[in-house]
Amino acid sequence: LSTDSAEDLSTLNSELMVLQPAGESEPLLKHLGHENRWHLSGGNNSCSCEFRHMCLYNHEGGFFEPEFFEPQEWRTEDPESIEATNQLFDVILGLVRCGYKVDLIDTWAEDDSQLFELEVDLAVVTRESFHMFEDYVMRFK
Repeated sequence: LSTDSAEDLSTLNSELMVLQPAGESEPLLKHLGHENRWHLSGGNNSCSCEFRHMCLYNHEGGFFEPEFFEPQEWRTEDPESIEATNQLFDVILGLVRCGYKVDLIDTWAEDDSQLFELEVDLAVVTRESFHMFEDYVMRFK
């Protein structure tokens, strides 16, 4: 996650969501657009796998269109993952409402050849429907 806010986002950490200053050697930082960069992880892990994610690759080698939706009965999601994602949404929304710019990259690999970009309008996307998209750089407004 990156932002032009100088706020110490680690003060917003919880048992489910941890933001730490990103290390300079992380290769995907070049895709983030702002000077204050944060590594996002779940409370029990060093990665962001404990948050809601959607993979948009389909079995035929194509892609689904990005779409936000609330948790569904047919798609089992851990309640803590849902709450962690809600907390992340609150952080991002709070920064955007204060006039700051925010972007976020969600990927499992260091290969950036398959990264896509998505502009996310937080006036449209709800807290309950928010999730990240694998291999996307999300820019919030």
